[in-house]
Amino acid sequence: MNLILLCTHDFKENSTLVRLTERRFHHIKKILKASEGDSLTVGIENGDIGTAIIRHMDQCSLEMDVTLNAKPPSPLAINLIIALPRPKVISRVIQSVASLGIKK
Repeated sequence: MNLILLCTHDFKENSTLVRLTERRFHHIKKILKASEGDSLTVGIENGDIGTAIIRHMDQCSLEMDVTLNAKPPSPLAINLIIALPRPKVISRVIQSVASLGIKK
């Protein structure tokens, strides 16, 4: 599942409105090719997940209305054992394993 990760400082004061710039904005615009009115799956760092609807998008930022209404899925109950990989390979393996949600 693609999930746009939000931080508490992304939210406008006492609001469900989020403003994104820079890296996450460019990912949404260029990679996901989202536009105004599109719905995205979002999650707050160490918190709930939900949906966001893009309300406004210009050349350097976007604003979304966010609804967080679900608990994140529990981590996988998998332990991974790796035997002596090359240093270049271990960094790629760790990155892939972390993106899959394997904790140990």
